[in-house]
Amino acid sequence: SQQAWIFNGTLRDNILFHRPYDPERYSTILKACALESDIKLLPDGDQTDIGDKGVNLSGGQKQRVSIARACYAEADVYLFDDPLAAVDAHVATHLLTHVFGRGGLLCGKTRIIATHHPIAIAAADRVAVLESGRLVEFGSYASLTGRTSRLNDFLKSEELKKRLLSESEAVSESVAAPTEKLVCRRRGTSTDSARPNVMVVPCDLTELTPMEESEELGTEVDTEEDIKSISSTASDEEEFHSKDIASEVKEEPHERQKPSTEETSATGRVKFAVFWLYICQVGVCFVITGVVMILLNQLSWLGNNLWLADWSKENANSGADNYTAPQPKFAIGLRLGVYSIIGLSQFMFTLFSCLALAIGSAHASKRLHHNLLSRILHVPTGFFDLVPHGRIMNRFSNDVSIADHHLMISFRSMTNTLFGCLITFALSVVPSPYILIFLAVLIAFYGFMQVIFVATRRQLQRLDSVSKSPIFSHFAETLLGTETIRAYGLCDLFVSTNDARIDANNRALYSVITATRWLSMMLETVGNLLTLATSMAFVTATREGSLDPGLAGLVISYTLNFTQGLSWFVRMSAELETNVVSVERILEYSELAIEAPWKVPDKQPPPQWPEGGIEFINYSTRYREDLDLVLKSISVSIKPSEKIGIVGRTGSGKSSLVLALFRIIEPTGGEIRLDGINISEIGLHDIRGRITLIPQVRDIHKKVFLVLNTSIALPDQ
Repeated sequence: SQQAWIFNGTLRDNILFHRPYDPERYSTILKACALESDIKLLPDGDQTDIGDKGVNLSGGQKQRVSIARACYAEADVYLFDDPLAAVDAHVATHLLTHVFGRGGLLCGKTRIIATHHPIAIAAADRVAVLESGRLVEFGSYASLTGRTSRLNDFLKSEELKKRLLSESEAVSESVAAPTEKLVCRRRGTSTDSARPNVMVVPCDLTELTPMEESEELGTEVDTEEDIKSISSTASDEEEFHSKDIASEVKEEPHERQKPSTEETSATGRVKFAVFWLYICQVGVCFVITGVVMILLNQLSWLGNNLWLADWSKENANSGADNYTAPQPKFAIGLRLGVYSIIGLSQFMFTLFSCLALAIGSAHASKRLHHNLLSRILHVPTGFFDLVPHGRIMNRFSNDVSIADHHLMISFRSMTNTLFGCLITFALSVVPSPYILIFLAVLIAFYGFMQVIFVATRRQLQRLDSVSKSPIFSHFAETLLGTETIRAYGLCDLFVSTNDARIDANNRALYSVITATRWLSMMLETVGNLLTLATSMAFVTATREGSLDPGLAGLVISYTLNFTQGLSWFVRMSAELETNVVSVERILEYSELAIEAPWKVPDKQPPPQWPEGGIEFINYSTRYREDLDLVLKSISVSIKPSEKIGIVGRTGSGKSSLVLALFRIIEPTGGEIRLDGINISEIGLHDIRGRITLIPQVRDIHKKVFLVLNTSIALPDQ
């Protein structure tokens, strides 16, 4: 395809694309696609992990990997959508000769190439000319160029463009002062003048395009023999040039850090600092208000039950027949009134506790998401080279969702159950201190089970969160490469891969469910046995007359709920800690190192800055500290309004030079000055907001199109 699709894996995996490895054929394809020299520059050769979307490769390298993948597939029919657009002229002629041409790797296959490259047209057996979606001409290159045709008009227009370009360059040479000497490595000569609008960086850069070379040699690129001769010249030059660079540049090896392929998870208990940070995000006032309202709600519930118990005791003392004994209407009204007031207060306390914790939870979620988003938007670009996009999306989707919806619900349920258990414990111990023995055994057993279960559940939750990231990454990659996957007939394989990753995630989920069921069974079994013993003790005390029957019934009802409440408390406390794992993961990304300051108040450039003067002074840089230098001691001066052409083969550092101007990559040595101002000393917004970049990979937003196509006058903002 025109945009090469690269998935997260090694370079070899991207070429083999789930096919058996044949060393001999693999080596032949690497040579034909001009990838051998690039592989030698990679840290681990073809076993280098090239990162998400191939971030560690240049545009031309991605395209050649995509072509190599197609060659390795051994298909009968090949369709290439402008495969030469992303590569330089020398590599284009190399690919035409060794891959697409009559003597190339695919010479026995049907090759359909959509292109606007004149050299590719000359090498074709048949040429189809399209115009406005219709086929207007079809025939051999010789037959179409031997007469008046649309193809001839196209080639003449291309030749006219080149002639005008060469004339404009000649004019600029005659009127502009020479700026620096042009180093001609291949010829071993020098000249006293150079084109003022061409910047020559003599480091892994070629000096001449194939068209310029053919003009100097007095040849014309019309036949495949011409292409072969140019390709061989280019190959010899590249081989000599790479040896020349290797002999000059010797750098200490670095311990390289491979792009991250596996997400690590924390172990052990969640630190108290994580809990405290979340409480601060919620708001201490909201938390205290919610807890107090929950406590008052439980006390209201207790008051309601005690009031009913006292009412039943009063009826028992009023006569032998509790149901027929007359009672004053005032007493009945008082009882009902107090009972209603307590019930209403219970409702109000519940409402206020829910409101306080819900508002605090919403504030915390907004702050956590804002901090996470702000940090991700300001991390250095090297972070995205190491971390797949699916892993980042997992933080923003799954972890933020848990913090939004589940965390505060677990906290409220645990707190409510805790106060209920404490009240039940007090009611059970006051009338019969002997029951303290049973409750102590019950609490000790439940505490032991909680320690075991919380540790297990917490780690399973971490595994569940970690195993979700590969699902997001694989799904995003599959969406981007749907056309390629279908073309190679690997839909079933990618579906099964997705199923396998979902199964891996479900293993942790089902383990959580199994552990929860095991806990419930153990707690309820032991709790029911102890409840039985408690009930028998109370019944005995009631028969002996040492305990009021109404109070005994109330305590037994509380005791029956005590085991369920304590079991629920263990589960909710475990769920609370496992849900806090999501906050832990969000805070992990919220503490990443960020770029330089957005604004430097005491280093503000003038309002009219910059005017276009650029100076590189012994500038060197690398993408990450564990990688080799991508620019080595660059020194060049560019005057305002000059047009600068940066030439070089794929991976030579052209894009890196532009990224350095935006401080997307920071210098390891030297400096860049814009109109005499060192850009490393000013804020990032000042530099990035005043210069413009059209990147290799374009990103067009839908809303921008809507604004550009509207005829309605819009305000400046």
